[in-house]
Amino acid sequence: MSTVSVGLFANWDKVFPNQKVQPSPSPPPVSKSTTSPVWKLMGTASTGERVYVDTASIEKLAGTADFTYKIGNELVDAHADCQGNRWYANKYGWNSPKSSATQEMLGYVCR
Repeated sequence: MSTVSVGLFANWDKVFPNQKVQPSPSPPPVSKSTTSPVWKLMGTASTGERVYVDTASIEKLAGTADFTYKIGNELVDAHADCQGNRWYANKYGWNSPKSSATQEMLGYVCR
């Protein structure tokens, strides 16, 4: 019967000097959306402006959704509270639907 010895080498580069160990590459940074906007018309707001949702921007979480919408020519990043039937936008604070278009917007991003 023969015996086999196994050793662990702390100095791998000294045992195998021609073997270069390459570090793992870092993963790419995560961005909100890596695709071009895809605008879906929700309808006309109570202000008379058209409301669109960027379908590519929707990120759903438990009972909430982050998304971008456009009202008239203004782009707005928002956070929907789906159970509370409202959304938050930095410039405007909390909002509740005042038209079928904004109700449709909330329903769409929360589906």
